[in-house]
Amino acid sequence: MAAAAFQAAHARTTPLTLIAFILALLAIASPLSAQVSAAISGRVLDPSGAGIGGAGITIRSAETGATRYATTDETGSYRVDSLPLGAIEVHAEKDGFKAVTRTGISLVVGQDAPVNLHLEVGDRIDHIDIVEGIPTVRPGQKVATTAGAIRLTPGRD
Repeated sequence: MAAAAFQAAHARTTPLTLIAFILALLAIASPLSAQVSAAISGRVLDPSGAGIGGAGITIRSAETGATRYATTDETGSYRVDSLPLGAIEVHAEKDGFKAVTRTGISLVVGQDAPVNLHLEVGDRIDHIDIVEGIPTVRPGQKVATTAGAIRLTPGRD
């Protein structure tokens, strides 16, 4: 009789025990599946320091080539979440301004990297590279070097 009572009580608690066990596993697993990515945010500014709304932002992973796109809001601000870790480059462009690319940015887990970009007035086909690492020289470009930096000057002899 005692065995029958134990089996009846055990049969009733088994589903509750299983549910409690699953909930405990989920609570433990949540921090383990925490953020394994990073984000960048910043502003795109004109020479006077005013924000440039509608500027196109391109973020490219230097390691995988994966690309993400964003557009600045009316104040020139942008934010891109869930970026892969490692080296990235950020490119900004807007009609009426010279495009700019910033390289040498390295993202780590959970980081929210501030990346502000300053665009100069000019044609979008003109381009300014801000090099924080080793740049890539494109065919047909002239290269002038200075201490710690390389300036790429398209079309100049």
